[in-house]
Amino acid sequence: MTENIDTAVTSGGSTSPPEGQAGGKDQCSSAFRLAKVIGVAAIVASAVANEYGSGVNFVAPQSVGVYPNIEGLVPLAMLVTGIVLLPKVFLFMRFSKAMPTAGSTYAWISRTLSLPVAFVATIIWLVGFAGAIGVIAFTFGTFLGQAFASAGWPGAHALLTTQGHIIIGLAAIWVVFALHSTGIKNYSAFVQVLLGLIVISAVTMAIYGFTTPPAHFLSVAQLKTGVKLSQPSSGHASLSAFLSVMTLLVFAYGGINSAPTLGGETRNAKTTMSRGILLAWAVAIVLYTLVTLALFQVVPWWAVPELVKAGHSSLTTVPGLIGVIAPKAVAVAFSLLVALIVGKTLAPQLMASSRTLFALGQDHMLPDAVSKTNSRKAPIVALVIMAIAGSGFLFEISLTGFSAGVVVRSFSILIVLAVLAVGVLNVRFGQRSRFNGKPWAEAATHGWGPPVAAVLSIVVSVVLVHAVLSVAHKGIFYQPWFQTVLAIILGLILYVWAIIRAKRQHLNLGEIVAEAPLE
Repeated sequence: MTENIDTAVTSGGSTSPPEGQAGGKDQCSSAFRLAKVIGVAAIVASAVANEYGSGVNFVAPQSVGVYPNIEGLVPLAMLVTGIVLLPKVFLFMRFSKAMPTAGSTYAWISRTLSLPVAFVATIIWLVGFAGAIGVIAFTFGTFLGQAFASAGWPGAHALLTTQGHIIIGLAAIWVVFALHSTGIKNYSAFVQVLLGLIVISAVTMAIYGFTTPPAHFLSVAQLKTGVKLSQPSSGHASLSAFLSVMTLLVFAYGGINSAPTLGGETRNAKTTMSRGILLAWAVAIVLYTLVTLALFQVVPWWAVPELVKAGHSSLTTVPGLIGVIAPKAVAVAFSLLVALIVGKTLAPQLMASSRTLFALGQDHMLPDAVSKTNSRKAPIVALVIMAIAGSGFLFEISLTGFSAGVVVRSFSILIVLAVLAVGVLNVRFGQRSRFNGKPWAEAATHGWGPPVAAVLSIVVSVVLVHAVLSVAHKGIFYQPWFQTVLAIILGLILYVWAIIRAKRQHLNLGEIVAEAPLE
């Protein structure tokens, strides 16, 4: 398919040879635009920091308000979600050993399956990233406002208004952009420090969650809100609600998808990346499950919908809970800590999305300017594009609500996972002759592990995507399936544009993606 669509006379469109191919290591190193300086610790910190903010502190407890029939099974859903993503982790480790690259899933899908499919799936993924950046910027304002309120400082109400969310959210996005522009070393140091703060936050939540009786929370919450909280006489958790919440919680594990995009900036990437991905998954599943379990240990699940309905959803967030059950000084410090943790999540989101755009530029799927780097080897144009896109979603979320944006992000992660899995099966059982003599193909797919993981990944993706094709009480424009359709249309338009540009420049896109990318 790729060859038929992309065929054009190649002239002046050759790319630099990958490491270890013609040209030699020294010559190849001089062609690298990205700085290859980070190690395992930075990969783990980036992946865990990617969604341990709004994903755990906000989305997990709020999921009961969206799907009340989940009842008290949110901690189990968090654990099961992490477990069922293990086949994805396995595939990412294999491909990171065979083809570590800033393009990660885009590069892997375009090389194993089809360039058009890879490009469109990546555009959906990038739209999901932009939505996630908007969600995180919005929730940063929420947590910061709550921190100010718990401290009794002026300005809390202003921060929680629509205008406050927009102003604070925009400031957060562009401050993080400025951090990225200084280079990957500073980003690496930033996320590693914040991983330490995440651990402190998780341990604090666990201590209070497992040592505070639920009756204490209920009595204080009722006193503060005036809402009478009583356990319903009957109710049954449903499988559909469980699956829907699992899909929401994929958002929390999105950092595992993002970690491989550091492949272009990692030392000894073929060994370092796979170790970092596995450790990131293990740390994430332990921390996320621990915090969610502690939260619902002290907050009865049936209290969450009542508090949300009465306009007190802030009490069902992790800092809101600490504010109810902990001394004021602890509550204020914890609220500020969580606000910082939520805001920092923008850093790995911008990192992963900008590196993906950078890879599209290197493959000439987008204008070459997209792969431009500054003096610190940061992909500055790609960073600007994603910061602007995230700012646009912040406006949408501030004016219309955030829940659809969360689902779209989860939706896009699952779509990319399913398409990559199909690519694995294509290498092993489909166009096998196409991959003869390609070392990366053998390294990524040898043995029965990859095809088994691919089949499991497809099953998980189909089941979870089906669970959230639509969201209740949202107009058609904000439905995940509709926004995905819009993203597909955008991807097709951009793909046609890429073909037109390639022909004008006498490039053969099929030949470019036939080889592993430079970085």
